[in-house]
Amino acid sequence: MVPQAQGDMALDHMRQATSAAERVTAILIQTVNDPGYSSARDAEQLSVAIAALRPKLAAGRNEIQQISAELAALPTISSPSDPPEIRMVDQIVTDISAFTLRIDGFLEVIEDLGDALLANDMARGQQLAMSLMKGSVAVVEGQSLMLRARLPMMPSDSSGFAQVSTLACFYDGFAALQEGAFDLVKRTEAGAAMAAASACMTEGVASGRLAVEREAVAPMTEPVLAQIRDGLAPQHRIMFTTLESGVSILDEARASLLAGASTESLLVTYGDRTTAFEQRFQLLVSQEVEIVARQGR
Repeated sequence: MVPQAQGDMALDHMRQATSAAERVTAILIQTVNDPGYSSARDAEQLSVAIAALRPKLAAGRNEIQQISAELAALPTISSPSDPPEIRMVDQIVTDISAFTLRIDGFLEVIEDLGDALLANDMARGQQLAMSLMKGSVAVVEGQSLMLRARLPMMPSDSSGFAQVSTLACFYDGFAALQEGAFDLVKRTEAGAAMAAASACMTEGVASGRLAVEREAVAPMTEPVLAQIRDGLAPQHRIMFTTLESGVSILDEARASLLAGASTESLLVTYGDRTTAFEQRFQLLVSQEVEIVARQGR
């Protein structure tokens, strides 16, 4: 049993970490989707757009730095002997704290790019512009982090835990694809990260399917709970089949990446397939909620 005080602290840390990841990701998305910035087609337009963004960049960085300081001030709550759900809290706080620093660094790059363009330092500007590709990767990393922030609230042997952790692994793999496609890392390095994400998904699907079958025969004290259990079991089987299709997306994307496919081809082809995968899974989640609302009927 986890002591009440430790459990309460874990919940508080997870609320803070989740809120931090959501807010920092929102600041990032607002920045990269700014109409002037996202539509700039040459150095002059980009310079004008960044100049207009400067107040928001400064405010965003100040807020992110405050969030980072608050996360850094959170004490460690676990020891090696604690249950995995509790140990995971400290790791998630650490990961989200590092994420906030990366996003602050990304916004700083935009500011520096504006300075370089104003100074007509095209060599420096080109170097910094390459770093802007990291913003797209960071959005995907944020999705993975926010999913993992939900895990300590779930039993580690449950099908729900397996669903969420497997989906997080998918986003790890898609972030690695982007890094390789944008030449932020060597393609072989990105391919290795994608292979690890694919293996993580495969393991998650296998453990999740076992959990679904355990849950499908778990005794229930109330008839309505048994109805919900019976209604959810087939839905959860479909969800893991859908997650398994994500493994195929990563494996095929990795093969294309290592075969030398162009950046545009990789991002368009596998971006579209990822969107379709996300839409299928989100529909299944909505149906899952409906099954519970209907009490399994």
